[in-house]
Amino acid sequence: MKISEKEFVKASRDDVFKAVIGYPKYGKKILEKILSQALKKEVKLIKFFNNEISKGIANERKKLLDVLIEVEGGYVNVEINLNDYSKAKRIRNFNYITSFYSQNVRKGDMYDINSEYIQVNLNYGKTDHSYTYKSFYMQSDDHEKYVDNFKIVEINIENLKVACYNGEEREEEYKYIIMMDKDKEELSKYYPNDKIIKEFEYVLMKVNEEFNWLTPEEDEILLRNTEKEISYQDGVKNGIEQGIEQGIEQGIEQGIEKNTIDVIKNLISKNLSLNDIADVVNLSVDEVKNIIKEQNLEIDLNK
Repeated sequence: MKISEKEFVKASRDDVFKAVIGYPKYGKKILEKILSQALKKEVKLIKFFNNEISKGIANERKKLLDVLIEVEGGYVNVEINLNDYSKAKRIRNFNYITSFYSQNVRKGDMYDINSEYIQVNLNYGKTDHSYTYKSFYMQSDDHEKYVDNFKIVEINIENLKVACYNGEEREEEYKYIIMMDKDKEELSKYYPNDKIIKEFEYVLMKVNEEFNWLTPEEDEILLRNTEKEISYQDGVKNGIEQGIEQGIEQGIEQGIEKNTIDVIKNLISKNLSLNDIADVVNLSVDEVKNIIKEQNLEIDLNK
């Protein structure tokens, strides 16, 4: 089956976001506006830490984005994460910020009590939390902070969009955060007279033109074929056929299961037949049917 034509990729995807804010001339101003709304203070970006921002290679994945900013005369070290929300990613992000804090707070001849350390988590997709914006601290049961210069800011974008639509939040105060989850058509109409949003739209278009982003279907095929090849090579090295089968099964279970479900959901939305879906994800029609039933996905299983 032929792979579907590449779709426009939004900036709510982590690697696209890094490419946008690393874009010459415009990226710095865009990030300052996003962080100003996330932290609810005017932000001046001082520098990117050297090795954590995308260097422009489309398929190179960077886990961290750390920046130094100035807020009201003080310096703040910020770590930024974009997440398709999950509890596991929340734990991972906490591990990131504690490591970031410990590495930087002890530089020099005393522990740093003057700089602030903040993690900003922008969460996309449905979450099990009802709030739109919340700050987290290390503190006691009676709310006494353990340290004053460490916090996590978490913003649930889906909840925020609903709150703005219902009038509970002012969209003007979050427009630069919300713009990252807009597609091409939505973005062209979104605050058309706002200079930063127009510059963001221009950069995002250029990023989509210049970089060869993988579609979910392509990523699924590459992952699956790679897992099979790794399993085959491991089996040959060990001289055990059973090792090949186990390696394939473990690779599918541990590394690919969620991605397969996401791809199936995407293909269902395009009204593909079961046979075509099974062809893309390299499963039997019965296996695809089982996944659809387990995930309660809406599709005619007889077509």
